[in-house]
Amino acid sequence: MAQLKAQQPYYVVSFTTCEAVQETEPWDPINTTEVFSTIDKQVVLWVRFGNVVSELYLRYEFLKPDGSPFGVAEDIVPDPAVYDIDYYETYTHSMTMELKPIEGLGDPRDYTGEWKVNLYVNNEYVLTFNFLLLKFGITDYTMCENIQNASPWNPINRKDVFGADDLYATAWVELSNLTKGVNVEFKWIDPDGATVLVDRVWVPDPRTRQAEYYSTFRVGQQFTLAETSYYQDPKEKPGLWKVEVYVDGTNMLSMTFTVEKPPGCLIATAAYGSELAPEVQALREFRDGIVMNTNAGSHFMKAFNAFYYSFSPEIAKLELEYKTLRSIIRTIVRPLLIILDVSSKVFEVLSFSPEIGIVLSGIAASSMIGALYLTPILALIALVLKNKLSSKRAYSFFGLWLISGLLLLGVGEISQGSLLLIGSSLIVLSAMSLSALLALNLASKLIALFRKTSARTPLETPSPFSQL
Repeated sequence: MAQLKAQQPYYVVSFTTCEAVQETEPWDPINTTEVFSTIDKQVVLWVRFGNVVSELYLRYEFLKPDGSPFGVAEDIVPDPAVYDIDYYETYTHSMTMELKPIEGLGDPRDYTGEWKVNLYVNNEYVLTFNFLLLKFGITDYTMCENIQNASPWNPINRKDVFGADDLYATAWVELSNLTKGVNVEFKWIDPDGATVLVDRVWVPDPRTRQAEYYSTFRVGQQFTLAETSYYQDPKEKPGLWKVEVYVDGTNMLSMTFTVEKPPGCLIATAAYGSELAPEVQALREFRDGIVMNTNAGSHFMKAFNAFYYSFSPEIAKLELEYKTLRSIIRTIVRPLLIILDVSSKVFEVLSFSPEIGIVLSGIAASSMIGALYLTPILALIALVLKNKLSSKRAYSFFGLWLISGLLLLGVGEISQGSLLLIGSSLIVLSAMSLSALLALNLASKLIALFRKTSARTPLETPSPFSQL
């Protein structure tokens, strides 16, 4: 800072640049600093004079970072005699340069760098204020899977397409030249243009961390790609999503990302060679046209998909390698198509009440699937364990599951909570298990009856030659 150039019947007690000035005595500066950013509202020049005995004419000459003039501001320190006093022991004066377009001068934010403001008192140079104006902005941004949980807080796996295996979509931004605390807002918008979620992150004032400013500050926000209390499963709304980023209410940028449509039946697609195969389309139509159109069905599909897609990609890969496996899968799928056709007809009969219809058609489908596909597995287990799995205890256990599932489903339909997921899953599992146990028990009784019949001694009849 420059020294006083001339002796006057006044002197400069102190001077500085700051963000604001107190509105009452002692009119001290607020947040003194020589570093400002284009996100700030103003730059305040503050000076305190001592021993002022007469009127002072003040002229502030603003010089841009390249040395060229930007503008001039003038003011008067009134004569103490106006207030019937001999002198001001101290007199505090401030001049404000607002960081916004100024009529006739332009926008000071267009000139970043080191500014100088020369103060003249009674047309004589007295001192120079210096301050640095930095360009605030977003220097980097991306969509990613996650963010490092420690400095430097970099994004992990930048990507803008999210599929079945992704749990989160994360928006990440790098802010530069922050001289104050700000509110960063992330607005998540679905493909229909509806605002799904607004997340806010507060960036603390750099002075709370013993710094004049942040040269960079990285922040991000995660969006859950599963059903939450505030939104349905985003994967049920595939397409182009958008994230709008606001800083203190100003829209700074928009990012887009794609949520992929959940894949079809990978195993059946690989078996029949195309998603357009009639068999694959039949499975898809049952899922999308019936199951997904009800609360109970859609919640069960969430649990089923988490289980199914944990192993189906690997089986689909094996199908592509081995033709025999594809033939086996096609053989296995054919009865399933008949089962789903019967279940869809059950649903049609009860279409006047879709929620009841999907539960009963689901029980029907689960029972047939269990009897057909699960019975051989239970038979193998029974053979290994030498247990027929037909005791009353087993029936009571799975029967209790079924009743519990129905109760949870009913409560879930009212509360629209996670009980729908638990209840529908219990109903399906218990129906499959009960039908498989019944089928195994029936098969065991038929086999026992067949063995008993085969073991009987044939009736003795007289030989036609005995009388000869």
